[in-house]
Amino acid sequence: MSQVKLFSSSGGARVAKRSGRQKKQKVKKPLKTLAIWLLVILCLEGLYFFCIYTNNSFVKKWRTIYINTAMDTMRHQWLATDFIPKDVIDEVRYEYVLVKAGTVGKESTWGRTDPAPADQTPSTSNDSIVTLDPNVTHETDQPDAEELTQEEIEKQAEENKALLEKMKTILGERVKDVRVSTTLKNHPVCITTDGAISMEMEKVLNSMPGAEQKVKAEQIFELNTEHPVFEVLRRFENDEDKLKKYTEVLYDQALLIEGRSIEDPVAYANNVAELLAQ
Repeated sequence: MSQVKLFSSSGGARVAKRSGRQKKQKVKKPLKTLAIWLLVILCLEGLYFFCIYTNNSFVKKWRTIYINTAMDTMRHQWLATDFIPKDVIDEVRYEYVLVKAGTVGKESTWGRTDPAPADQTPSTSNDSIVTLDPNVTHETDQPDAEELTQEEIEKQAEENKALLEKMKTILGERVKDVRVSTTLKNHPVCITTDGAISMEMEKVLNSMPGAEQKVKAEQIFELNTEHPVFEVLRRFENDEDKLKKYTEVLYDQALLIEGRSIEDPVAYANNVAELLAQ
């Protein structure tokens, strides 16, 4: 046992005994710590893949709500795109588009469950129920007793076949076809779609992040042959310049009615001004 001489403040000295045994140091176990961290990481990773790919109804419901909420909020889209695979987001958004497109044109039941007043009897007639065409979302006109028959429509289409073909040539690939309308009553033109993709579905799919290939609905440009504007088109059928201007203006107007943007607003404004000045 060794001795250590200590000096006090009074100048004296005292001797302390130092033990020969050293204090045991704790031995670190890095492998055990590493194993614990790996286990935690594996558990979190397993939970992540379960939440992303499981078909459990409860988890799938909240996963769909989270993705749609994040994708519809421009400021929070990174929360979904940075942590969720693109194919999962695309699947959820595609189902969302199908559900949204399926509601177009359906009658609202708002207030239908309210009880009728005591002095009134609930009406069972369907006369006031309006059925909307899902392909014409902004047309307010409804068929009446004087609606054209299919034979009359085919006859008008045949009589104006040359005019319709010329307008189709002017519009080119922007539309699939130019036809005589079967629904318009007051408006001169409208745009409908042919196929599974509607105008609304095209807008939603193309607004999705990562949509590299743009989806395009097959547009049908429809004309109201009973409208005075159609008589103007027939008058200028052989005037290529004026027919082109009228066609471009009417097509852009149909896009604006559908809530879509037009390709060249300046050209549209110039065409309108020129036609008004004549």
